[in-house]
Amino acid sequence: MRHIDFRNIYSKNKDIEFKWIGGTFCTTIPSLEQARQLLGTKCEKTRKLKSSVYYNSKEMFVRQKLRIGAHDRGEEFVWADGTLCDKDKRVQDFHLPAHLKVMQYEKYIIRKDEIFDVTSKHDFWEGVHFREELYVYIHIKKLYVEKGAILSVRGNVLTLVCDEVILIDSENEDNHKFDFQIKILGTDYFGYGKARSKEEEEMNGLNGKDGCVIEEEDLQSYEYINTLFGRIKVEKKSFIEPDIQDPKYKGQNGENGKNGVNGGMSMLADIRIGKLSNFSIKGFQVFAQASAGKNGGDGGKGGDGVFPGNGGKGGNGGNGGLSSNIFVTSPQKYRKFMNFIGLESIGGKAGKGGESGKKSIEIQKIVQKSLDGANGKDGRNRQAPPIYFFPFTKI
Repeated sequence: MRHIDFRNIYSKNKDIEFKWIGGTFCTTIPSLEQARQLLGTKCEKTRKLKSSVYYNSKEMFVRQKLRIGAHDRGEEFVWADGTLCDKDKRVQDFHLPAHLKVMQYEKYIIRKDEIFDVTSKHDFWEGVHFREELYVYIHIKKLYVEKGAILSVRGNVLTLVCDEVILIDSENEDNHKFDFQIKILGTDYFGYGKARSKEEEEMNGLNGKDGCVIEEEDLQSYEYINTLFGRIKVEKKSFIEPDIQDPKYKGQNGENGKNGVNGGMSMLADIRIGKLSNFSIKGFQVFAQASAGKNGGDGGKGGDGVFPGNGGKGGNGGNGGLSSNIFVTSPQKYRKFMNFIGLESIGGKAGKGGESGKKSIEIQKIVQKSLDGANGKDGRNRQAPPIYFFPFTKI
């Protein structure tokens, strides 16, 4: 992917409007004010309508009290009609310059069942942390799609502008749930939370080690020996009763299962469609869902011993990923051809508690019992991304 300095990616006309140069490239945008001019709609009426619904969802409203609220308000300024405030500046400046991938085509074709993945990657830039928010701007003048074609983005903030989307015939068409789908998914890395794990990390707790074995004869002060007169019972010459309280005879507790990480967040998307051609009713689909939480690990089994170990607790499932607003702008006459599907992100399943260890020997004076580990808790499902439609001709 080629890189172009921000100062060279646009030209100014007499109206002081930014105009993209052509081609596909990566760049960085120094400020939110410049991002607003480059990425947001030029229609002020649409901007105001977007701001009027920006915090309608419960999730978007609640998180305004959190650090992530500063991100939301910065994005509202860029894509809607929000304002910048001093209290958010430190958080917002930490993520500047914004890392942007630009893709521009006079025409582009997505074939039947093909997935055109437009996701930007952190390794497109040197030294960018894997959790840094990335941006994608796509402008396609004529987008041709065959039935079942998909344009997908995972975990990027997306601006998609299509002057016209045209459904074309494809050979041997099968039944599809949609003519064309724009799929907006969560990041492929974990969401913020207390739990941290790598994809390849073992989630289940280790089993506890067994205690040293005591045989029943080790607890007896006598023994049987064979003589000419038969088998007789005699006192052991040097008998020392084992100290059953010694920790070496205790089975270790099973290790607790790890908590699952939260699912990755689905980001804001601003989709502007000028014209739809040849689509069936509800054939143009916008689908959105944040990533699922990871399952909790199972607790380890308790070790066997005179005092068996307890089973480890099961890990909690991670919560489903957070989501942001999705805006779709198009002339009203094309609304009937559109279908919007936003699904809850799914919480991870709880890990099972480990079994307790078994007694290596029954001793009457020991009444202590070991316990199975408790199961973890399932992660929470989180709210589906809200999808809003705005009926305007200027995209």
